[in-house]
Amino acid sequence: MEITPVAYIRSDLKEKFGIPRQSGLVPSLRADVVFTPPYRVPEAVRGLEDFSHVWLIWEFSQARRESWSPTVRPPRLGGNRRLGVFATRSPFRPNALGLSAVRLDAVKPDTPQGPILHVSGADLLDGTPIYDIKPYIPYADAIPEASGGFTDRVDRLLLADFEKYANHDFGNALGDLLPKKLIPVIVRTAGIGFRQKVHQITREQRRGLLTVLKNFPVVIAGPCPVTDAIVTSGGVKVGEINPNTMESKVVKGLYFAGELIDVDAYTGGFNLQIAWATGRAAGFAAAENAKDER
Repeated sequence: MEITPVAYIRSDLKEKFGIPRQSGLVPSLRADVVFTPPYRVPEAVRGLEDFSHVWLIWEFSQARRESWSPTVRPPRLGGNRRLGVFATRSPFRPNALGLSAVRLDAVKPDTPQGPILHVSGADLLDGTPIYDIKPYIPYADAIPEASGGFTDRVDRLLLADFEKYANHDFGNALGDLLPKKLIPVIVRTAGIGFRQKVHQITREQRRGLLTVLKNFPVVIAGPCPVTDAIVTSGGVKVGEINPNTMESKVVKGLYFAGELIDVDAYTGGFNLQIAWATGRAAGFAAAENAKDER
């Protein structure tokens, strides 16, 4: 099968150094998808404006090689460990194809250059050839319980603790990762016996535990009185939050307030003020965002 580019990316990234390693890491990066002459047909993008995100299938055009290696050194692991090329997103692959999910900001079907897609969060070099474009479908493409392998920080921490406490009871091996009062709740929800030895935990059980840790359901029954308010320590790093809107810089559309943020003061009054102020900012920003999306 022979494939040819249907479009090219037009962006401010003129050299490969400094390009984000993954799409979406820098949401503010803007780019245009400009179609090649055979595909400059407005009908080809009809209905695409109804989607918020699209998949781009493209070529690592600056990483072409005559040969390939079955193993590579992922930068995320410091270049000190080799993994199979198919277990990584290395550009040096048998077929140098990349896959990026980007936000679709606008569809301009009628321009002098034909249809143009305005996207954001693209991790692509200017001039990158694009071989296909597909709509991102949340119900099929989003898998919250998926394990991220070596890229998953929680999984790496969990594996390190499991190795450290291999001969301990499972319930006594989570102290480095979780607050003491939360451990019984997580153990019960994960469905792993408190007394089960860590070295006996299967991969399926560990993945189930990861799902609980990363997608823990919290059902809000109602507000508690101010007299019950307490102070917590730790939380989401302030550097990962927009201080004006309290929106996450990592996940667009996610807002934080109060005790979820890594700020705490010596007395309850200051902490309550932080909670009220950040809650107000997050609430107004989320409402404006919802209004814009409608």
